[in-house]
Amino acid sequence: MKRILSLVLVLLIILALPVSAMAAEEDSIREAFETTGDYMAALGDPSAGSTGGEWMALGFARSGRDVPDSYYDSVVAYVDEKIDENGRLHATKCTTNCRFIVALTAIGKDPTDVGGHNLLAGLNDMGYIRKVGVSGVIWTLIAFDCGQYEMPKGIDRETLVDTILDFQVPGGGWANSGNIADPDVTSMAIQALAPYREEPEVQSALDDAVTVLAGMLDETGNFPSQYGASSESVSQVIVALCTSGIDPNTDARFVKNGMSALDGLLGYYVEGGGFKHIHSGKIDGIATEQGYYALTAYFRMLEGRTPLYDMTDGFTATPQQPQTQEPEATASWMWVVLGIGAVLIAVCLLLKKKLGKKKTANAIMVVIILTVAAAGIGFALQSGIFDNKPELGSEYKIAPIPDNRLVTSENAENICTITIRCDTVLDNQNLLEEAKVPYVPADGVILPEITVEFTPGENVFDVLQRVCEAADIPLEYSWTPLYDSYYLEGICHLYEFDCGPESGWMYQVSGKFPNYGCSSYEVQPGDRIEWLYSCIGLGADLGADVMEG
Repeated sequence: MKRILSLVLVLLIILALPVSAMAAEEDSIREAFETTGDYMAALGDPSAGSTGGEWMALGFARSGRDVPDSYYDSVVAYVDEKIDENGRLHATKCTTNCRFIVALTAIGKDPTDVGGHNLLAGLNDMGYIRKVGVSGVIWTLIAFDCGQYEMPKGIDRETLVDTILDFQVPGGGWANSGNIADPDVTSMAIQALAPYREEPEVQSALDDAVTVLAGMLDETGNFPSQYGASSESVSQVIVALCTSGIDPNTDARFVKNGMSALDGLLGYYVEGGGFKHIHSGKIDGIATEQGYYALTAYFRMLEGRTPLYDMTDGFTATPQQPQTQEPEATASWMWVVLGIGAVLIAVCLLLKKKLGKKKTANAIMVVIILTVAAAGIGFALQSGIFDNKPELGSEYKIAPIPDNRLVTSENAENICTITIRCDTVLDNQNLLEEAKVPYVPADGVILPEITVEFTPGENVFDVLQRVCEAADIPLEYSWTPLYDSYYLEGICHLYEFDCGPESGWMYQVSGKFPNYGCSSYEVQPGDRIEWLYSCIGLGADLGADVMEG
């Protein structure tokens, strides 16, 4: 009897330990997946935009939920408004085209004909694709591969794959800047390269990258970067592993102290649906959408379906016809100049007997000199050497604010200050887009520090918006009512990536850089708000010291 009881006790211990300690419960994962989908659906239909738009549509379509026709209608309207003559939706961010290509393919729409516009055609130049660093190359490859689209003349898959491999940092992994592997960028690179794993060099890079990610895993199931831990990093790792056929919930490399990557993501789950960006934050739109499509990728893997970005299971792509490039104008006028020169030399030779040997030689020499000079002048004009270069700050102007104050109450208690600066651009003018030079003030100060009265409950973005309206400073942003959140795109015509692949706007409050959105930071009396443009190291040139919470 004692022997039987001992065996039963041992069996119970064995059963209790591995199941509960080695993986997140399937029921908990399923609950988070379904309730988050329901939560997002209850917020309203997706519409064109980085939040509440393409990533929501992707998650819905790939998880089997319906995406209403109104979403596609909003995309057509957006593309019609934003696309330029090169087929690009953004002057510097190729990832905007990529985002829409992925979402449209997911819902079964043809990205080569969006209201008559071909979104693939804009991704035809490596210089443009690399403006946002390796991320641009990664997402271009994902965009073309999601529907197995034919590439336009100017790029090819081999070049994209080789370029991503060239960006791999020592020891494995990827980063948009520096030599320290970033979990998000590393995961996205894995997602892009996974279809090419049969190539030995790619497989070797993938093995190294997976090892690097496993080394980043902490005891809470998170993958902290130099900027801290976030749910988005865990989500990208989950998608990467599922794309590679690795179970992020049971693979021993991704379970530490009994906590798997799935446990890490569930740590950000909000009861009733949705995910937070950081543990101490509140429900976040971007975190929710990424968490949802990460769980979509997970369940697709468990069900033996194609990976998240392999959409050949539900959509037959319309192959893009290779673009034919018009011969450059340079070639046309060059042939004309050379032709005229040849004719004049022939005339000199025909008149050789009449002119004499010496005069003929002199005439031919003059013709050659004039021909070369004409060709040189033509080339200079064509290349814009003689064009007037824009002057720094020549187009910068704002409306003056009397006494640098926006205060209406005599004894106002809720007072803060705000300034907008782009000083760092002055030290990195070699990286600045030429078209943006006129809008950068010569001293780098777009808005001198002013005092502002605010209403309790207002956030940093509310104050920025009110000040920009008062000073007549152009402000570009995306507002998503689904999540009541904002994404700042540009101030005073200066946008993300306008001064290098790591450039963009950041905000600082009383000397600290919060690690959450400006619409989530409630202003407090005495706050000193600074909007600063970073050119190098995603804030490193500003001395960014991200604070918790």
